[in-house]
Amino acid sequence: MATPRGRWRTSADALNNLGYTLFQTGRAQQASEFYRRALELRPDFPEALNNVGIFFGQQRDLEHAEAYFRQAVEKRPDYGEAANNLALVLNARGDSVAAIALLEKLLKENPAFQPAYVTLCRLYVASGQRRQAVQALERLLQRNPTHPQGLQLLKQLQDGR
Repeated sequence: MATPRGRWRTSADALNNLGYTLFQTGRAQQASEFYRRALELRPDFPEALNNVGIFFGQQRDLEHAEAYFRQAVEKRPDYGEAANNLALVLNARGDSVAAIALLEKLLKENPAFQPAYVTLCRLYVASGQRRQAVQALERLLQRNPTHPQGLQLLKQLQDGR
């Protein structure tokens, strides 16, 4: 028999998953309600916190998006998607130094999260640090030598674009 806490966890997961499905079908406002209901059951639920952050990011409310992404990363420091999303928001708010530092820290804790290398590369390029951008891609390609986006970005950097 499932414990009440176990049922709440399952219910929170189900609500978050329903929200995600709604979000993917263009019903962001409805999705956000499911995420919030999931958080009522499990306030420390990193995936739901990340999803609320994505909702606010889509609404261009970067202050709230940042707050939810930060909570998700605080709850689970190696949560690659939330850290990557937080870095994108930090950069959009003009703090590329903090965004780069966050991704470097993430990749020390969770080097398998490949999208962070791509984001890191782009942040380095945007800040004029091409050598560091190439190094980020080389680290990615050591992990996954056929990563299509990594290969494409590296070629662009080598071609001087």
